[in-house]
Amino acid sequence: MNNPAITAQASGNQDPSLSALLERIDLRLARLEAAAASIDAIARGAPGVVATLTDAFDAHAAHLAQGGADVDERVRAMVQLAVRLTAPATVAAMEMVLDSGLLEPRALDSLGRVAQALASTGQTAPAPVGAWGALRALGDPDIQRALGLVLAIAKQLGRSLASPSVAPQLPPPAQGD
Repeated sequence: MNNPAITAQASGNQDPSLSALLERIDLRLARLEAAAASIDAIARGAPGVVATLTDAFDAHAAHLAQGGADVDERVRAMVQLAVRLTAPATVAAMEMVLDSGLLEPRALDSLGRVAQALASTGQTAPAPVGAWGALRALGDPDIQRALGLVLAIAKQLGRSLASPSVAPQLPPPAQGD
């Protein structure tokens, strides 16, 4: 077979596009060699890095154990948590939350305020309020603001219930989830 590139190079009439192609190939080969050298250096250093990380983990685990922590139980709990977090039903639920708008700044602000209100009511159940007590409470500006929020939420929820659901349905939990 007669290779035109070799023939052109041998005769001194090298095609400029062929020269540019050969230069690009040489440049890519040089980059590959540099990358291979870097990977080789990383591979040679990996055992030392793993040993250092293992020593650091062991020292931290010993410190926790001295403080009375059951390190084995904590590792088992973390593995169980990782299994639950990566279950298809959990991932689908997290995607629904991420797509729902629940993590938008205004929603988080409102949720934070609700959580603070719940926490500040204390551990005891509030006293029951009858119809007249509820009517009297409507004169309180704080109650009016909270009721306004509840009514705004109810209106938006009612609108969303009137249209078909756009949220994805959660898959049934798989065996072992």
